[in-house]
Amino acid sequence: MNAIVLQPRISGTTVTTGKCRASYVHVFEPQPDRNPKPGAKPKHSISLLVPKTDKATIQMLQEAIKQAGTDKFGPKFIEQARAGRMRMGIRDGDKERADDPAYVGHYFVNCRSNNKPIVLARDAVTQITNPADFRSGDYCRATINAFAYDNEGNKGVSFGLIHLQKVESGEPLGAVGPAPSTVYDAIPGDETPPNGSSAGGDDDFPV
Repeated sequence: MNAIVLQPRISGTTVTTGKCRASYVHVFEPQPDRNPKPGAKPKHSISLLVPKTDKATIQMLQEAIKQAGTDKFGPKFIEQARAGRMRMGIRDGDKERADDPAYVGHYFVNCRSNNKPIVLARDAVTQITNPADFRSGDYCRATINAFAYDNEGNKGVSFGLIHLQKVESGEPLGAVGPAPSTVYDAIPGDETPPNGSSAGGDDDFPV
C-alpha cells in the first residue's frame, strides 16, 4: 500500500498542515493556563509536532507568521523576531525539548482556541467526541490561523486552533505506565477472602 501524502494548504494567515503528531491534547475540555492572569478563561489547546522533513508545511507556517507579523508590526517584524525581540509562534524541538524523543527532529506549534474545535475522523465527516479516540501521541492534520499580539510588552505571533482531523493512532505520549501484564504475577488457586472470612459488603472490611 502506498503511503498517503497529505498536502498542506495556505490561505492568507490560515494553514492546513500536513501530517503532524498531537501533544498536550486538550481539545475536548478547556484547560487553564499554567500561570493564568486574573479573569483569564480556560482554553482548548494542542501542541502540533511538525517533522522537519515536512518542508511544505514549515514553509507555509513561516509565510503565515510573516504575513500576520508584518500586518501588525510592519516590515521590520522578521528582523526583530530573528533578534529575539518578538516571538515567532514556531519553536525548535531539538533546541527547546532535546530531552524528549518525541520532539527531536520536529518543530512544534502551540495552538489555542476559546471555542471547542471540531475533530474529524479519517472520513472527514464523522466527528470524534470521545477523548479516548484522539489523544496525545496520535497523528492529525490541523487548520490553524496565525495572529499577531502585543500584550504588556510581549510581542509576536501565535496560532489559533480552528479544527482538526485525526490521521491515525500513535503511541501515547505523556505519563503512561507499564502494561499491567508486565507488572503483576499470576496467583494460583481460587480467590480466598483475607483471614478466612467470608466475602461480604463494606461491613466486613477489617478496621
